[in-house]
Amino acid sequence: MAAYLRSEHGKSRIWLHGLKEATSVDVPITPPSLNVLEMSFSPDGSIAFSAAEEHQAPHLFLIRDKIRLQQIISEEARYPSISPDGQWLAYSRRSGGIWNLWIEE
Repeated sequence: MAAYLRSEHGKSRIWLHGLKEATSVDVPITPPSLNVLEMSFSPDGSIAFSAAEEHQAPHLFLIRDKIRLQQIISEEARYPSISPDGQWLAYSRRSGGIWNLWIEE
């Protein structure tokens, strides 16, 4: 499977595309209410991404097993990056009007 961002009507969603089937149909895996800004891939196939609902600040989310969506950072955050071993998550988080680098295990 390959995951990619597709923009429609000014909003982006994460879509999956099957690579083994010749007639694969692409499927969105994020809800239409979220505008996905960036994403990062984990070695286990999970996807961390930042997204915002209309007129809201972006937060970080995680998709596991291509279907389980979970908000992982509720503060204003962007630019998730998962370490190659999958043990660390680095991201930017806004606090007091200033963006700072955060790293979590």
